[in-house]
Parts: sequence; structure tokens; C-alpha cells
Amino acid sequence: MMTDRILNGSDLLRVLLDEDRLRVLGLLSLAPRSVTEVAEATGMRTGDARHHLRALRRAGLVVNESTNQNSLYAFDVAGIQALKREFFAGPTEDLSDDEKTLYAFVREGKIQSIPVKAAKLQVVLNWLVELFETERRYPEAEVNAVINQVHEDHATLRRLLVDYRLMERAGGVYWRV
Repeated sequence: MMTDRILNGSDLLRVLLDEDRLRVLGLLSLAPRSVTEVAEATGMRTGDARHHLRALRRAGLVVNESTNQNSLYAFDVAGIQALKREFFAGPTEDLSDDEKTLYAFVREGKIQSIPVKAAKLQVVLNWLVELFETERRYPEAEVNAVINQVHEDHATLRRLLVDYRLMERAGGVYWRV
């Protein structure tokens, strides 16, 4: 992969949102081709094909496999996998296990899904209970309103907060433990 590869997500999208480049990428996914072969197969001028190949190469989507007689361009599977890891795995390498769990289940202050595993659920519930003040009593409707700000299933999360002993309940009133 090249060192001048595009790392910015919006730049990568700009490269991919061009129909000619998508046609070139599709063609190269079938077999490596020379600039001339790409131009002929797509109906482009050679200069245009070269321009699109250069952009795809900089984006990490295509590699140039030069031999003594030919310069072939190919779909870069390793580059695609690296981009996938870079853009979708998230910045978790320097995070603690709890932070990784929160990164996986909480985005922009909203719970994306309720974890099934108890240890991960505990981390998310510990995060959730911080939305409630200590030494304050909350009527059930207010508990629901607070939880609804971060997830639509307030009944399940309210019950889990009590089950995991992060909140207590008596007579329709809740408080942090």
C-alpha cells in the first residue's frame, strides 16, 4: 500500500462517488489490467483511465503491479481490508476494556444496543446510572424519561438497574444505591 494513501473518510467517499471510478474498480475486481485495457473496456480515453487509476491507487483500493514489460493495476484486497479496519473498527487500541465496551454499545450519548453478556451489560449499566443523581428520589415516570433520552426500552433498562443493584425501588419511587 502506498504511503500517500488518502486517510480522510470524506476524501475516500469523494473517490468512490465517481461512476467512472466505480466502473474501473469493478473491472479490476475481475482481473488485473493495464491502463490501455481499462480504457478500452470502459470506453475512456487513456489519460482519463490513468487519472482514475491514480486516484484509486491513492485511496488504497488499487495496486500497481509492474513487471518488466507491463504495468498492471489490480484490486487491492489487502488495502480494502486495511481501510475497513481503519474506518469501522474504531480507535480502541489504547482504551481500557470498559472503554472498549462503551465504545461498542454507546455512541453520541445513546445506547445502540443492550449487551447480552453480563460483564458488558454491567459496564453499560454503570454508565447509565451516572445519569441519576445520588441521594435523590425519582418517580417512575422521571426514571423512564431519563432512560428514554439514551434508549427507547426504558422498561428493560429500569428493571436491569434494579436487578444489578444500581438502583432501589419502593412504592414506584427509585433512587441510586
